[in-house]
Amino acid sequence: MNRNNYIIEIALILGLTFIFSILNIRICPFFYLFNIPCPGCGLTRSITFLLKGNIIESIKYNILGIPLVVCCTIYFIFSILKREYLIDGFLINRKKLIIIIIIITFIIVQLINIFNPRLY
Repeated sequence: MNRNNYIIEIALILGLTFIFSILNIRICPFFYLFNIPCPGCGLTRSITFLLKGNIIESIKYNILGIPLVVCCTIYFIFSILKREYLIDGFLINRKKLIIIIIIITFIIVQLINIFNPRLY
């Protein structure tokens, strides 16, 4: 599949997510099953506040909003410049380290989200 198709799919998913956020519809199966927020809960609101320039509110909803926007922006820029192979090479060469960092980050964010009253 072409990388441009991935960008279009991501844009469609983000658009639907923002619509659900505006309508205050929670679509998190993790929350419905276990009645606690997952590491991704609050990300839409976090990104929305970040795009509005309200960094403090963004962090209060989910600290992962900032790195997610930064990573997506970097990938988008590299994609426009036709340099995705640089990101691919970086990720492949540091695969184990990146997996460990992601797991630790998700555990920390999960613990933060469990005690975050904004997500209930």
